[in-house]
Amino acid sequence: MQPTTDRFLSDVARACCAAIALVCSVSIGSAAQSAYWRTTPPGAATPSAPGSGWTNTGGGNFTLTLPPGGSLYIAAENSSNDNEQKTVDLVINQVTGDPDYPDSTRWLEPREAVGLRPPQANIPGHYAINSNCFTANPPFRHLCIVFEPCPSWEYIRFENISSQPRSFRLFPTFDSECAEKRRAASLGLPSDTLEIVSGSFGVPGQMLNPQRITEIQIFPQFVEMDLASAAPITVTPGTGNWTPDPVFVDPFGNPRPLGGVRFWSDGFGMTPIDEYDCSITMQGIADAQYSVFAFDADAGEWQTFLFDLLELPWRESLDLYTDGDGVVNQGGWTAWDDDPAFDAPVSVTQARSAPNSAEIAGDADVVREFEGADSGFWTFECWQYIPSDFASGGGGQFAGTYFNLLSVSDGTAGSQWSVQMQFDSNDGLLKVFHGDGINTIDVPYETDRWVKIQTEVDLENDWTRVYYDDELVTEYAWTGGVIGDGAGALDIAAVDLFANGSSPVYYDDLVLVPVLTHCPADLAPPYGVLDLADINAFIGGFVGQDPIADMNDDGIFDLQDIGLFVDGFLAGCP
Repeated sequence: MQPTTDRFLSDVARACCAAIALVCSVSIGSAAQSAYWRTTPPGAATPSAPGSGWTNTGGGNFTLTLPPGGSLYIAAENSSNDNEQKTVDLVINQVTGDPDYPDSTRWLEPREAVGLRPPQANIPGHYAINSNCFTANPPFRHLCIVFEPCPSWEYIRFENISSQPRSFRLFPTFDSECAEKRRAASLGLPSDTLEIVSGSFGVPGQMLNPQRITEIQIFPQFVEMDLASAAPITVTPGTGNWTPDPVFVDPFGNPRPLGGVRFWSDGFGMTPIDEYDCSITMQGIADAQYSVFAFDADAGEWQTFLFDLLELPWRESLDLYTDGDGVVNQGGWTAWDDDPAFDAPVSVTQARSAPNSAEIAGDADVVREFEGADSGFWTFECWQYIPSDFASGGGGQFAGTYFNLLSVSDGTAGSQWSVQMQFDSNDGLLKVFHGDGINTIDVPYETDRWVKIQTEVDLENDWTRVYYDDELVTEYAWTGGVIGDGAGALDIAAVDLFANGSSPVYYDDLVLVPVLTHCPADLAPPYGVLDLADINAFIGGFVGQDPIADMNDDGIFDLQDIGLFVDGFLAGCP
């Protein structure tokens, strides 16, 4: 986010920037999702490793020449989320008029692939061509190559099977998805179910992934398991009999008080290309994040995955991540303009809910986008810690570190800010923009303690209220945006934490939840009704020390929270 430049461009300049961004955009989905090529057999190194011999396609549109019998290797690397399937869409512009192959669609032939599960059993060589996007109209050949088993990276080899050297232009594009993970209603019961459909682990050979899975453990992050409900699993035949058992400690000895499920096999186990379907049931609305552990019997080690459904309501405690790792490519976080230089580290220096928080300092500018917060009433909460020795970055009127909510999230060229809070050490003030040009409402900010930032967003009436430390600072039209230009959308598109060159500030326990009533005990849908789902949500949050159960927002989970919830529940909703 660049508050001193892009935000205050004229409408004409904004339109020009948008046009330039469209022309210059590359076909790779993000910096962490990349396609590579080479013409010699690959080694074991990942494509992005220094000296690996792979060349990043950089969006494609480049020319290659293959001699007769020559090979082209195309790799897909997906470091943005190890739990995602890769799909590489190859568009090949070929030479027409070949006397051996007059339709110009058969001289470049897929020959082998490493790490690919063919969705069609009759496709040889462990690669898959998606017929839905195959065209044979000269001079183009359009191939969709499906990289099925999720983690890390894989490659496929193409061979020039004609008798002539062939020059062509290659346009690789990149997309990703994974085993379908979804929430499902549990037949009207006060519980929800996580379903994993067509899941799989790892890829064979040189890929740094599991080889023979004999046990899977799944733990929800925020919502308590319903241990009275069966946890069925269906796995490819021949992998053994799989048994579900409840478990409260993960493979690394960490307590999991919300419970989890352990699926284990009495047989050979799953190979990297075997698929499984399973479901686990929670008490209350199904969680959005899960820790998943897979035991590789051949390597004798556990591998860890994070399932993030990227659905709402959203809660982020950062406690599943590792100290020192960047938040980008974890839990749905990205960097501004997909530039990895703007990543921010996970830190144990400060934490409201132990052990981690996000450290926003220096070049950090991280974004978490949302889908589905486009109607109704919502509240966004997070907790911020500013050390007493905090020093602003940037300069002049826009110096400081920033907390932002966006109604349109489209990088530098097209984003729209609907909440902007500027913390400036030069005068010790929090400056809240309020839809009136670059004017702000100023209040002193707090240091050396955790302070709540809260925004209420009424998308039905296009209104927002901004709170700091439980005090209302300002309110204005959400689509008016922070400078009142009216270019915003009725959507909560993203949160953006921007350091602007400042010294460290910490964020923890971020929450975006729908609220149809201000009834404090109404913690779970259906909102406006107090029922068993709200009780289960409070119990699960209290046991797991989720901010949802911290009724007085003091960071402590004790009898006072229980009393406030009980009082609120008995009082009912207006």
